[in-house]
Amino acid sequence: LPLISLSLLAVSLGFVLGPLLGAACLSLESKNSWEEDLPFLLLGAAAIGLSVLIWAYFKETKTTLSRCSFAILRKGLGFRQYKEIFGAAHLRWLMLLFFLMQLSWATYFLFLPAFANQALGFNHVQISILSSAIGVGLCLANGVVQPLLIRILPYKWIFFGGTLGTAVLFAMIFFVSGTLGQYTLAAGAGLMSSIAYASVITLLSTRESKDRQGWLLGMAIAANSAGWGLAGILGGWLDGFAPSLPIIVAIGIMLVCGILGVGVRSTCKIEGKPL
Repeated sequence: LPLISLSLLAVSLGFVLGPLLGAACLSLESKNSWEEDLPFLLLGAAAIGLSVLIWAYFKETKTTLSRCSFAILRKGLGFRQYKEIFGAAHLRWLMLLFFLMQLSWATYFLFLPAFANQALGFNHVQISILSSAIGVGLCLANGVVQPLLIRILPYKWIFFGGTLGTAVLFAMIFFVSGTLGQYTLAAGAGLMSSIAYASVITLLSTRESKDRQGWLLGMAIAANSAGWGLAGILGGWLDGFAPSLPIIVAIGIMLVCGILGVGVRSTCKIEGKPL
């Protein structure tokens, strides 16, 4: 869906600008200790500004907040919702694939800087550019590639190609030398993973009626957060043995995800076309 691609494009811009801004702040030649904290101060200021914008421009939040009850958070509601997700045959497979994809991507993304520093000898500026290159790939995927692919291919095959392509690009970092080659691989990995991400989110969203979209998106975000949280623990443990191990495990998980994706059934349709 075009709106999904546009939303992800907006998110992707931060992955480009954030690392470059951080590198610029760290490169300042000054002995003032507060300048080392400048990236975090800017992040906090941006978060406060965003909260003000949401409060000012989305008027419904003012009335909704006053009616919000936290009673629904009691009695393990979230765990019951997971039970409902994995008890539904039309949802469990896609949600599991989404979780595995996020576990793999997060492991790669979080531990690529450590690998680049320890195995490739990158300094902090080069690592920042490497992270920004991933953001460039994300932007290209959501702004150009994904909108074109959905015109000619079913979403399940975009997901399949995206996950396998991501795994291949993950693996190539062990065989490509030079900073430019690594930047290109990072951009490619960002592109391939993003088209897979948008595809699986679209496939998930069409499994439920419109009045259940918010619930389904919330569960997808929860699965995404679980993947990133587990990636930090798993990758940190593996990194203690060797900086390449988190990347190798990320490759394996992404390959499994892509292969299992072949089993996704295109039972839903948008504008008469199978997904």
